[in-house]
Amino acid sequence: MTTKVAYLSVPFVGGTYTRFVILRPLLARYGFDFQCIHCDPSGAQGLHVEEVAPGMERWVLPADVRAAVPLAVERLQAEEYKLVVALPLGNLIHMLLALHLPDNRASLLLVPSMTRTTYEFTQFMAPYADGVIAVSERVRNDLVSRFGIPGSKVHAIFNGVDTSVFKPGHATTPSGNERLRILYCGRLADLSKGVLWIPDIARETLKRKVPCRFDVVGSGSDLDRLRAKIRRENLEEAVQVRGPVPREQCPSLMQQYDCLCLPSRVDACPNTLLEAMASGCVPVASHISGSVGAIIEDGISGHLVPIGDVREFARRFEMLHGNRRQLALMRQAALDRVNSKFTVEAMAASYANVFRTAIKRPDHAERRPCTRVAVPHVFRRRLRSRLPLRVKQFMRKWMARRGDIG
Repeated sequence: MTTKVAYLSVPFVGGTYTRFVILRPLLARYGFDFQCIHCDPSGAQGLHVEEVAPGMERWVLPADVRAAVPLAVERLQAEEYKLVVALPLGNLIHMLLALHLPDNRASLLLVPSMTRTTYEFTQFMAPYADGVIAVSERVRNDLVSRFGIPGSKVHAIFNGVDTSVFKPGHATTPSGNERLRILYCGRLADLSKGVLWIPDIARETLKRKVPCRFDVVGSGSDLDRLRAKIRRENLEEAVQVRGPVPREQCPSLMQQYDCLCLPSRVDACPNTLLEAMASGCVPVASHISGSVGAIIEDGISGHLVPIGDVREFARRFEMLHGNRRQLALMRQAALDRVNSKFTVEAMAASYANVFRTAIKRPDHAERRPCTRVAVPHVFRRRLRSRLPLRVKQFMRKWMARRGDIG
């Protein structure tokens, strides 16, 4: 007998969707029918269900949350979902559902990012949930020590990588005269991913007489700003923006590179990092304690660099290019690290254990009735969203360096 689990997320978008694609077939082995549900309040009269793909549905709902939430709750009950997994960010209907589920339905919060707003949403929603899944030890520690969520309720489960898909190719270690092939792959959002530091890192690396090429793969809100900065600094030959690549092409893509550049300001548990390491790509990454810093063993399976220190990024690339033996050893160490600690099989087993516990041993406060649906004050836009971008970037950099959150 299978147990239906609703994963409230937007199909085909970002790491939360990647997590669904990875987990769905693996959780089936443990008796869970893991379904992705996207609640879309685009103004329908009543509730209309559209099948997006196998295991994925779009529920078109009224724009008014007072009408939408009761309809979605009724649908979840009628379809006999025993557990609902919600993310405390983004979709308002998804977050409100976690507050208004009937008490005979289990729920979990999945926290995939380490921003203050996400943490505050989680803090508010946690009493109504039967547990919280944090995607790294850093996220768990922040939620417990800084936001007062009971430690018994928060489970750290790192993301995993499918090592049957992401694996080393036949790339050779470059000789001293060959270009070091460096990849950035991910969302082009400077506030979180630090992508506007990439041209600076490339410039500093070239100053050290290191022949190199940085390829930037992805899309996002700062794509145009990144291209403009590359042109302004005459770095078109050294830094090439390739745009987005279909996910099915990512394994072969990563096999073509020697190193991964990950200059993030904040990153809870980047899938790109794990996939690159599994592909034999040596990471040089921002040292974010408890997340990136818990995946990479500095100087063994990659390099950790202070956030925003572009000269140190360049120095580490210089070291790797100048010592091909070290590059080869790190490539193998990165592969071993992922195979021993961060596989999708281990990830799925941990999720299944937490799912079973949430269903068998409920641990939530009395939930809010569907007859009184309202948007809590904490879900409304925060003052920080009105700050100038440069101020937010500065705050993220220095708060992250001192172990705080942005």
